[in-house]
Amino acid sequence: MSGLARAAVIGVGCGLIGCLPIDRTPVETTPMFERALAEADRVGPPASGRVRAGAAREEITPSSPVPLAGYGNRLGRPARGVHDRVFARALALGVAERVVILVSVDLLAITDDLTAAVGALVRRDAPIPTDSLIVTATHTHSGPGAVARRVWESFAAGEYDEAAFKALTGRIARAALSAYRRMEPATIAWGDAEAPERIRNRMIPGGFADPAVPFLAVRRIDGRPLAYLVNFSAHATVLKADNFMLSGDFPGAFERSLERDGSVALYTAGAVADQTASPPAAADTFLAAEAMGDDLARRVTAALTALPASAWRADSELGSWRLNVPLPMAQVKTSPRRRLPAPIADLFFDRRTSLALAVIGDRLLVGVPCDLSAEIGAAWKAQAARLGRRAVILGFANDYVGYVIPGMYYDTSHYEARLSFNGPDMDRYLTAVVARAFERVGRPVRTGP
Repeated sequence: MSGLARAAVIGVGCGLIGCLPIDRTPVETTPMFERALAEADRVGPPASGRVRAGAAREEITPSSPVPLAGYGNRLGRPARGVHDRVFARALALGVAERVVILVSVDLLAITDDLTAAVGALVRRDAPIPTDSLIVTATHTHSGPGAVARRVWESFAAGEYDEAAFKALTGRIARAALSAYRRMEPATIAWGDAEAPERIRNRMIPGGFADPAVPFLAVRRIDGRPLAYLVNFSAHATVLKADNFMLSGDFPGAFERSLERDGSVALYTAGAVADQTASPPAAADTFLAAEAMGDDLARRVTAALTALPASAWRADSELGSWRLNVPLPMAQVKTSPRRRLPAPIADLFFDRRTSLALAVIGDRLLVGVPCDLSAEIGAAWKAQAARLGRRAVILGFANDYVGYVIPGMYYDTSHYEARLSFNGPDMDRYLTAVVARAFERVGRPVRTGP
């Protein structure tokens, strides 16, 4: 069904049926709750052994103008040029027979269609299980669009273009396969930086903001830098809706700054739903994005330099799982307490999504298909800490279903609440699944140097 046809269905449906009150059936009483917990029970202990690693970068800058994804008021108009090139970056890690491939793409979000297409291309050429691949977006609001099929996604990303989709997924798959094929013995170290001046809560003035900048550094056995995986929980919106030049925004600048040592640097967005960037003062937004990326890179470099030699490990725990979970009923709001009838909402949204979980050393990486609130992310980090582990939230991983915010904010008129599409209990639902998965992973096992 075309976008216009679906819009017509909405109009007719609202006129004939009207809008209903929000359904507040406790999610814990629904059959899907037990099914989701059973899916989390598939998670088990990770493997342990010597680390192998490979990294690759593949340019995804479109060869012809496409809409920029990120702001609906651009109205799908094409980009006017390229300010900085955009990429897919991949890191492959192997321990014993287990492999994890993390891919970071300079896109607004990742759809399940994109993940499935990339996975099929990767598995055509390499024996990589579905659970092993995690595709994430940096969440730049100035990256290429036209690659999302659903009509509600096209509002922010422009009309779908099959040729652009195939070109993009082919390049992402090439990055993943190249990283996999380049795996060699390596050492890894986790570190933590902070950037409290570079983030603030955009939904609740003065509310919780997550300053954490966790990072994974990967070196070849001879000590040369191979890759970085970095994480920060701010919307990549330093460049605003009036920008029509393709750009990775501050994540792209962050990656380029770290890559000056010859490595491949993957930026991942954290729990960004209510978090926005606070860049250094600059003459224009492009300079501000560059300054912010450089500032974050300096903080990571300083924290990396301060790591003791004992932080570097040639052995590590490693594992990954993709949890196929049902979604609570779609509830598209027409006001804070009213919604479209479910049959109309279901024209736009899937009834299932996925959560990704990976273990690298003592860290638990949680790939979420959404804009996740930093408050929820903080609660998950606390859950992981009780198991002696550290959690890292990977936003926009493998799929996208909208915003997930604490239930206390669901009935407000905030933008984030309006784009919470799966009811008032979605935070409790995902938290229960993640908690069960964390329990199944268990406490870290001490590995050798």
